[in-house]
Amino acid sequence: MLEPALHIATEMHDSVVNIEPQIGSRTFEFGTGFANEIQNFVDASLGRAESVAPAWHGVEIVRILEAIYESAAAGREISLV
Repeated sequence: MLEPALHIATEMHDSVVNIEPQIGSRTFEFGTGFANEIQNFVDASLGRAESVAPAWHGVEIVRILEAIYESAAAGREISLV
């Protein structure tokens, strides 16, 4: 198991849940760790698969990060709705 434990908050079935992934290794192999993601990118680029990380995911991440910085600067909650 990873130390410290990895905890993820996400939404499932219209409820916020906390998830603790069960990872069998304490290390990450950078040489092979992204092989599936790279292969999916190649396959999606060639039209053989749907991307597991579509562009709109990146757009949402940037929107959230910008709101975090704006919130910190303004000292108040920023709505993303």
